[in-house]
Amino acid sequence: MIYYIQDVNIIYLHNDSKELYKFGITHNLVTRLLDDRLYFSHRSEYIHVFELDILELYCLHIEPDKIIGRHPEYIDKLNVQYNLKWLKTLSSFLTNHIGGGTELIYKNGLDTLLQFIKNDFPKLYIIPTKLSNEKSQINT
Repeated sequence: MIYYIQDVNIIYLHNDSKELYKFGITHNLVTRLLDDRLYFSHRSEYIHVFELDILELYCLHIEPDKIIGRHPEYIDKLNVQYNLKWLKTLSSFLTNHIGGGTELIYKNGLDTLLQFIKNDFPKLYIIPTKLSNEKSQINT
């Protein structure tokens, strides 16, 4: 889960269900992974980790991961205002599990989520940088 330049956007596999991934923003990857053990019966692991550089021009007043689960009217407004290609498609892959919120995405939506992060985030003045070494070190 992320807030500002020093924070890291994480996407990790929820091993309790082979059909779902969980995504979000955190300040501490290790702590977030350990916290998951309280909620899920199986060990979770990161599959993609991005550092986000949130530029001063970002003006949506919500955390970047909260953009994804917004109401359709809000998504339509963002699509028009910022010419986003992936956001509306991405919303169709979100789950509506009780207590799960909108941070759970079906496995077949992962490519769309990655396209959103890589291609639409920059249009919102959020610059993602993929981190691969950190992911493999934390998962072990």
